[in-house]
Amino acid sequence: MKKAFITISGCVLLFAGCKEKAPPINFSDAVNKDTAYLVSPVPAADPHNVLAEEFTGQTCPNCPAAHDELNALAADGRLNILGLYITGMSQTKPPTGALYDFRTAIATQISDNIYLGGPKSGIPCGGIDRVPVSSSLLLNALTWPDAINQRKTIVDSLNLSVVSSYKAADSTATITVMVTYVQQISTKQNLSIAIVEDSIIDKQEKPSGTDDAYLFTNVFRDMVTAAPYGDPILSTQAIKEPGRVNRKIYTYKVNPTWKPKHCRVIAFVHYSNSEANKDVLQSVQTKLAP
Repeated sequence: MKKAFITISGCVLLFAGCKEKAPPINFSDAVNKDTAYLVSPVPAADPHNVLAEEFTGQTCPNCPAAHDELNALAADGRLNILGLYITGMSQTKPPTGALYDFRTAIATQISDNIYLGGPKSGIPCGGIDRVPVSSSLLLNALTWPDAINQRKTIVDSLNLSVVSSYKAADSTATITVMVTYVQQISTKQNLSIAIVEDSIIDKQEKPSGTDDAYLFTNVFRDMVTAAPYGDPILSTQAIKEPGRVNRKIYTYKVNPTWKPKHCRVIAFVHYSNSEANKDVLQSVQTKLAP
């Protein structure tokens, strides 16, 4: 994975009501620098979107039903799904004759570090906004609807947006993320950006046998940000006041084996690993190559 990170402040052009003026953009020295600014009036909080991290596998017969359930729950556009295929489990190995192996080291890092060892009692299972239910971060599929619907009712402390453009000539995506605080917050947050791919046809085990032409969706491919904890947001600022904005631009080299038109970018803000909990504060998605 290759990436370059740029953070740009553009309040003069983008926000007529800015309280602070950003310096002119100088692309020659903008790499690895954070700038931030204030907007006024402070925007209202957007509806909360939920992140589902689904641990799944190609030789897991019960996993297709779990896929269907999550896809149905995502019909309102407020659920963002990462289908995580980890190493070290028999049910995540591809079936004999499969074209693809969806297992990734980063999915395993998320399992080991965020979910403290991951699914010990089998798959399918998943995390909903990284919020525990009955002291467990990993939930079985029966509890997903209630957990997702409850999370949709919360009021967020920040708004989040993401846009992406794609240049086929060099297989490069430019991903722009905007974090806008709508409430004062003093905890540390990180930004994570993931790539998922849809419309992949391959073998999948089902209760009735092997489906040789199963349609895979939400397949986790990679992290654009540092794995597995993401990149800090305004790490030198102890308090993020309402109206504080941080804009980040990432240049990302897309794997040539993927189909960019079938890929999506999922960005989410969550508490830093130095905080007591792991809650996801907001998540959004967009097409990688519009």
